[in-house]
Amino acid sequence: MPNISDLVSTNTAKAEGAWNFIASVTADAASLAALPSIFSSTYDFYKIVATDVHSSANDSGMYMKITWNNGSSYSQTSHYNYTRYKSGNNTPSQEQYYYSSGHQFYRNMGQAGTALHKTHFEVSCFHPYQSTTVRLFRFDGGGYSSNSQIYHNPMTGWLSESSNISNGPLTGVGFESDNETSGTFRAYGLVKS
Repeated sequence: MPNISDLVSTNTAKAEGAWNFIASVTADAASLAALPSIFSSTYDFYKIVATDVHSSANDSGMYMKITWNNGSSYSQTSHYNYTRYKSGNNTPSQEQYYYSSGHQFYRNMGQAGTALHKTHFEVSCFHPYQSTTVRLFRFDGGGYSSNSQIYHNPMTGWLSESSNISNGPLTGVGFESDNETSGTFRAYGLVKS
């Protein structure tokens, strides 16, 4: 039978490397769903989990902005690239790849006011609080598509931020759609050891 010190040591080891909850925001037809002060030197790696996200606009895109001053101002990221699926009349579904400058990470989000048309995703944030190299954000998820011939619209995308490195470490992010954003956004940090 293990002694008390062995149990304490085992439980401590299991707690290392865990996700710690930082903050959340629930937006209801907001211009920006903001998490302005979630990044710090406490963690190297963060995750944002978004659920029941939708727009007041049909066929909306989704965008993420960054802030380095705790929400006093927001800027779009330097570049995006993402994948979407598309199907035209009488043609098989096909992948389309997008790359450009800007802050879009999703397209064809669904029809406004329809309960089924919600999007869910997670964002992996790599070293957002450092200011010596590019900051990367990876998006994974999906939702109900506005395209009547392909009902599930997978989300796979990257945003990178390098043009504002001179402004210092990022402190947070905000999410927006083409017209008013709703949904719940929760931020977590991964314990370093």
